[in-house]
Amino acid sequence: MIKVKMARKNKPNFFLAIPVANSDVKENIEQLQQDYLAKDDRLKEFVVPVATAHVTLVVFHVEEQRLEESKRVVRAIYDECFVDKNFENIVFRGLGKFGSKVIYAKPVEGLAGLNVLNESFTNGLIENGFEVCGDGFNPHLTIFKGKRQRGRKEKKVKMKVMLDNFSELSDHNFGEQEVNYIQFLSMDKKKDENGYYFCEDSYKLLAKNP
Repeated sequence: MIKVKMARKNKPNFFLAIPVANSDVKENIEQLQQDYLAKDDRLKEFVVPVATAHVTLVVFHVEEQRLEESKRVVRAIYDECFVDKNFENIVFRGLGKFGSKVIYAKPVEGLAGLNVLNESFTNGLIENGFEVCGDGFNPHLTIFKGKRQRGRKEKKVKMKVMLDNFSELSDHNFGEQEVNYIQFLSMDKKKDENGYYFCEDSYKLLAKNP
């Protein structure tokens, strides 16, 4: 199926994601964050809380009056394509980076399933008139992230902090996560009592046993 690209006009406000709930993965991420903070406490403002750990599948914009419609569209794609499908676990190993702004744990196994999910939901949302945001699909689990800075001087300072600490990336083994749920998450609504994104809906998947 050929993807139809739409010009980005609006700020994304919703996304589909695989939640990372495995306690071992979260503990390993948190330990790595603490190890880096011990070396350079300037990184504390870049730390992404493990409470929000997830792998994004699709980012998109939904107008308020079409929210229920978008949820029906996603549910229909799930019912048609994935209700009885199972997926290999996602194995996270090593660090990757997007420029000098984002450091992430790399998924090295389970990528084929993630690509299928991304393609199906992306195409389905676009075909129903929803605006999918972003260029390409690069699955990742964010660990450190720099906030946007307006001033050129401030940008250089923040960039230097990241470059000073991540000029060489480790090959850390974080563990693996079963692919047993997709969640429809809000970027703008208040996070829940655990610090996780507000969940509009969720879709159960069958994790593949090792």
